[in-house]
Amino acid sequence: MQDGEDITRDSFEAAAAALEALLATAEFVAVDAEFTGIKLPGTVPQDHDSTQARYTKMRRVVLDCSTAEFLRGQGIDFNRWLDHSAMERVAAWVARARTQHASGAPPEPLTLPECNGFLRKCLYAAIEHAHPPAAHKWLVTESLEGEGGGNKAVRLRVRPAEEAAAEPFSPAMHAEAQVAEKLSKLRESEGFLRVWRALVAAKVPVLVHNGLFDLLFLHDALIGPLPAPCTQFKAAVHAALPEVWDTKLLADQSGAYSDTALKPLYEACSAEAAADAAGDPNRPHQSPPFPSGRLFALADGFAGWGAADRSHHAAFDALMTGAAFAMLRAKGFAPTRLKNVVRLARSVHDLALDAE
Repeated sequence: MQDGEDITRDSFEAAAAALEALLATAEFVAVDAEFTGIKLPGTVPQDHDSTQARYTKMRRVVLDCSTAEFLRGQGIDFNRWLDHSAMERVAAWVARARTQHASGAPPEPLTLPECNGFLRKCLYAAIEHAHPPAAHKWLVTESLEGEGGGNKAVRLRVRPAEEAAAEPFSPAMHAEAQVAEKLSKLRESEGFLRVWRALVAAKVPVLVHNGLFDLLFLHDALIGPLPAPCTQFKAAVHAALPEVWDTKLLADQSGAYSDTALKPLYEACSAEAAADAAGDPNRPHQSPPFPSGRLFALADGFAGWGAADRSHHAAFDALMTGAAFAMLRAKGFAPTRLKNVVRLARSVHDLALDAE
């Protein structure tokens, strides 16, 4: 992985393995799913909302955001893209390629428009369903590097005769290859669930900032469909993540910060660390919690993360959350009574994950 590089399908294996190794020594893990600002009619929070009423509103947002209707409302229609554009071109090319391949004159490869990893996965599945590999051994489907941003193009081509001849074949080798391919696909399909299982097994404290939506989306994607009763949601999250801290709640409760939005809080905590390290004449006998004057040190290869404002990038927001928590804890602003309590915006209530 390189500085600022997003994790893609191609780099996921290395990133997941690195995270699994680091979890063994982690003091905490900060999580940010970057779901701030999602609202639907009828889900605007009200001061008088009970915890169940607020949960019901937020649950509806999560469920609606998981539906095709919501995606179409945002101008995205995957079925139309697959059925009436890409797959029509694929069908026409395959029909032409089959005829020309039989005559010994294979056509030029078909390259489809660049798309993200999700659409590529849908496209691969649709092509395999429409043109099963067992009946189309001459057909090769592959990805080509795009111009950036993680997008790639899908290309179809005819397998050259010499390429097919160069592949050794025996029934035993074929069966072994099929098993290996299925295991590889199973491992790949596990996807982010692998990261989630590692996090749950590690039992390290998990940090969020105003993070109820983050926990809702994690439950829906990785634990199971969100239950209607809030109590069941809390029990499931607490069973998976037995120690959760919300830095928004900690900062609010401390009364020490005028602005507890994530970026201003992070900047205030960073300034505190620098001031403490420089020496405070009002506290001559107090050792600074961060002698270097910095809340954190970036790992090798990630120096660029400190060189620019990357707020609202989920990974950097998680970094800011972790840095803020380190200072809040050092200042005594993370009392045990606030462990496993998540802030509810615009509410007189908070959500205790470990209470019925």
